[in-house]
Amino acid sequence: MPTPVLIPSYNPDARLHRVLDALPQTVSPVVLINGGDAPENQFGIATAEKFGAELHVYEERGKLPAIQQYLGNIPIKEALSSMLLLDDDTAPLDPQAWHDIFCRILAEYDAPTSVGGPIVYIDCPPVDMVLRTARRAIRARLGRANQYGPNMAFKLRRKKVLEKVLELPNIWPGEDAAIAKTIQRSRGKHVQTSNPFALAATPLSACAIPLH
Repeated sequence: MPTPVLIPSYNPDARLHRVLDALPQTVSPVVLINGGDAPENQFGIATAEKFGAELHVYEERGKLPAIQQYLGNIPIKEALSSMLLLDDDTAPLDPQAWHDIFCRILAEYDAPTSVGGPIVYIDCPPVDMVLRTARRAIRARLGRANQYGPNMAFKLRRKKVLEKVLELPNIWPGEDAAIAKTIQRSRGKHVQTSNPFALAATPLSACAIPLH
């Protein structure tokens, strides 16, 4: 069965096309348009349909509410299973290896688990890209900072964990961290992988860690 890849999307641009085009055949993309079917979201809706992705359109704006609505409206067995999570502008560099690494790590633990994957920053000055990417990787390797979204995977495993995730408030930024920390507080595990084959490219955002 293909692994679901949840892609929450608000006001998407051409990068969503790049993300969907990069995904391997071993996954099932699920595009979660949030903020309704306003004109700015029409591109995302059309792009998801073009690639044959499973598409859901939610009125409420927010990445976490979109994930919650999806998880809360599918069969519990599916909601507790392994899922990959990408931002709508973040694409894996080696799609098949990316999928296999995340799924292998999730399968190693018979407990609620989240996995943070490495990222490389793009769409920014080269020096900024190198410094921020390296700093993020070093801090994660030293255990000084966890890497949650925008490149992540999780399995909730137990109904009580699902219920806790569904009760989380609308958080921004830090939606991915909220899911991972809920898993950890539920006697689950968070795993960091620095495997370069799990890399995903993401644009530098306002909530990226500062250099100073």
